[in-house]
Amino acid sequence: MNKKKIIILLLVTILLLITGNKTYAYYVMNTNISVNSQSSNLICDAEIQEVPSSQRNIFGYSEFKVVVKNYDSSNNITNESFNYNLTIGNKNSSNGLFGYNNQFNETLSINDSMNNTTAYEKEYIIQVKSNNGQSSNINYNIKLDCTQTN
Repeated sequence: MNKKKIIILLLVTILLLITGNKTYAYYVMNTNISVNSQSSNLICDAEIQEVPSSQRNIFGYSEFKVVVKNYDSSNNITNESFNYNLTIGNKNSSNGLFGYNNQFNETLSINDSMNNTTAYEKEYIIQVKSNNGQSSNINYNIKLDCTQTN
């Protein structure tokens, strides 16, 4: 009697495995997933330039110009509009203060955006002074983070 039960149980298990496998295969075969993805070439560049004497400040602070661009050296314009964050801060143990629009801080952060309709650049004249008012060498980092807008 035990042999009959074991044989029947094995047959039922085998049938369940076969039909379950076919049902799963049918489900997977008939499930369609449409995935659309686009990638673009985001061009977000910056360069440091000297400030022309006609644009220098009257206070005698050291300064430099950061130019953010939406095109590359071959004049290819970015495919997408983007937001960006330009951050300027002290490097290592420097004691500089960085100013833009007469606001001085140890870390300067500028948030802005650019579109992709024409080649364009934005200029930021950054003033630099020591936080103790004495002459010193100030080492700084410039970081540009760009994010595509949707």
